[in-house]
Amino acid sequence: MINNQAGITEKHSERIHHGLDILPSLKYGVPGGLGNKRWTGELLLATYLQASTGQPPNNGLEYRIGDSGGGFDILGWNKRENTSKVTEDEVDLGIPLNRRAEGAKLSIPFPFYGGGIVIRLH
Repeated sequence: MINNQAGITEKHSERIHHGLDILPSLKYGVPGGLGNKRWTGELLLATYLQASTGQPPNNGLEYRIGDSGGGFDILGWNKRENTSKVTEDEVDLGIPLNRRAEGAKLSIPFPFYGGGIVIRLH
């Protein structure tokens, strides 16, 4: 038996990429174990397809909302031209951290939510 690590790696990488290209086509449906309430299987496949093509899916995959029943999933935005009552300079998204009496006082200009983690951007 000849050990051909490069050949084996190439073969498996090719098959993985082929599978990722086939999944969003829904040829085999949405895999049952894929996703959760926020990121459903359809949403994951649609996101992969959009990242690959730069276009939303046209095969019926839900690409806008998850299945959590709340949060940003249910928000709808109506864009109206020239109706803004505030300018970008008037909006402050910063939040103070450490509101205790002792310790360093920090503020972050633009908070991101990521699984309970606040990320500080500079």
